[in-house]
Amino acid sequence: PRSTLFPYTTLFRSVSASELSSLIGTKDSVFGWSPLTYADYRQLWGLAELLLQKGGNGKDMHRALDTGKDRIVSDRQENLLHICAKEGYLELAKLLLQEKVASLTDKEKDGKAALHLAAQEGRLKLVTHFVALEEAIPQGHPRDTKGRLPVHLAAERGQLEVVTYFFETLNVDPNAEDDKGASPLHYAAGSGHLEVVRYLREKGAKLDKIAYSKLTPLHLAAASGHLDVVVDCVESGADFYVVDDDTPLHWAALSGRLEIAKYFIDHCNISCDIREYDGSTPLHLAATNNHLQLVEYLVDIKHANCLAQDNDDRVPLHKAAQSGKLEASDFLCRRTAGGSLMRDKKGNTPLLLEIGRAHV
Repeated sequence: PRSTLFPYTTLFRSVSASELSSLIGTKDSVFGWSPLTYADYRQLWGLAELLLQKGGNGKDMHRALDTGKDRIVSDRQENLLHICAKEGYLELAKLLLQEKVASLTDKEKDGKAALHLAAQEGRLKLVTHFVALEEAIPQGHPRDTKGRLPVHLAAERGQLEVVTYFFETLNVDPNAEDDKGASPLHYAAGSGHLEVVRYLREKGAKLDKIAYSKLTPLHLAAASGHLDVVVDCVESGADFYVVDDDTPLHWAALSGRLEIAKYFIDHCNISCDIREYDGSTPLHLAATNNHLQLVEYLVDIKHANCLAQDNDDRVPLHKAAQSGKLEASDFLCRRTAGGSLMRDKKGNTPLLLEIGRAHV
């Protein structure tokens, strides 16, 4: 029976710390396997970590030690060391590195090394252990396929302790760029991690640094709907007009961020009819994506110009109709006298655009 072949069946369920301790050093009577051998065989890495913490002999993990870094354990091309980094399995990671069956230079599908993965998951003990090993940071910190450093990923996930460690211990550049020019502050602001944003500012991160061609941290916070970060950036001196033809208000409108649009217009005195590079106003952008509440606020409360034309002579109703956004189209039709008859540079009325879209 299975219980005879697998005398450690209880290991595959929840067991107490005392039960684990009592099994350390034992072998089964069939194969001579230890609990660690069974944990390795069944790929129970969390259990293996606990057994190693209790004094289990890592040499019993035959499969893990024999197959080494070539043992891929996920569809992301992660090996066992990568799993340890993500899950916080410090003792198992130490074993793999000590036995040289995995390397801190091994990378998964997106080019992330173990240090990246430990940083993004906030595994500070693993981060400090990896950094203490010189191979973790050969010729500078490792970058993934997007040019991101571990500190970028830690900032994106709001891992303040890890971010602090990188700056306090390794003197990381607060304005370090990825392949698109984004700094850790861009990542923290876009993800809404206010405490990390504040810490990075204090360390000298530039509020008005431009990445992705036209975006500052304020743009990203506005587009993502993080009002607290938006307010912090503005009150700390972020320049709203640093990209004067593509402002944070335009990004808030495009994403339907009503409260952030209100903050910019009502508290920062930004014009509700401000133009971006193609002549679009916030109303054009809100209508394009059918953000009805924002459209209503702009028209009924702030009296935005419903007949404002972009560089193609299209009014907001054109944009809503072309996108097939019925709610915004209906509202603008009722609020825009003559708007349904206006023609763009190609002679199209909003109705013609809507009909054309329906037949595509």
